[in-house]
Amino acid sequence: MHLRKSVAAVGAHYLAARAPEQCDKMSQGLGAGALVYCWDFGKSGVYASMHYLKLCLFPRSWLALLLACLTQGVCAKETPIRPAPACQLSEWASGQAVTWQSLRGKVVYVDFWASWCTSCVQSFPFLDAMAKELSAQGLAVVGVNLDEDRAEAAAFLSKHPVGFTVVTDAANSCPQAFGVEGMPAAYLIDRKGNIRFQHLGFRRDQTEQLRQQVEQLLHEPL
Repeated sequence: MHLRKSVAAVGAHYLAARAPEQCDKMSQGLGAGALVYCWDFGKSGVYASMHYLKLCLFPRSWLALLLACLTQGVCAKETPIRPAPACQLSEWASGQAVTWQSLRGKVVYVDFWASWCTSCVQSFPFLDAMAKELSAQGLAVVGVNLDEDRAEAAAFLSKHPVGFTVVTDAANSCPQAFGVEGMPAAYLIDRKGNIRFQHLGFRRDQTEQLRQQVEQLLHEPL
């Protein structure tokens, strides 16, 4: 079931400024199986789309949903070390299967994105540059597209071409397995296949921290 909920953007800048202290509340309000999409602020207000609606029946989920969209690109979240969940991913152009097992031994930066995600426009150039610079050291960037309409994703990639691996999630199970709560969502997987770092959203002033975490994992032995 797909639901698009339009809400007014009043107070967006205020909430965005207070986003760090809202992150935990936002996470508590969203069920583990809920996938939140944040839509472009420029489209007559803030839009939100939620899959797995049956898992979000409580009123607080709507508040959390609003906070997730208004604070897009500003939340970082600690995560316990755990194995990266298996996903049925296919390479965008060729359709060839992509698995974490096939990337074992590499540091994998998994980025969940969609064409309507404003912050994704900012994150793509950073990810592409980092992938080109650090691939020889063992970094693999995998962008998991979550668009429902492939044509919209194709249009985005045409405007923002990248050299890193872009994949699709045919079973639409990967976001739930990872626990994605917003867009974009990044997960850093170490050479042994464990999730070590997690980030919700993207800001340019976060790039130094992200790169430091990537380099930390690259310097760890297999």
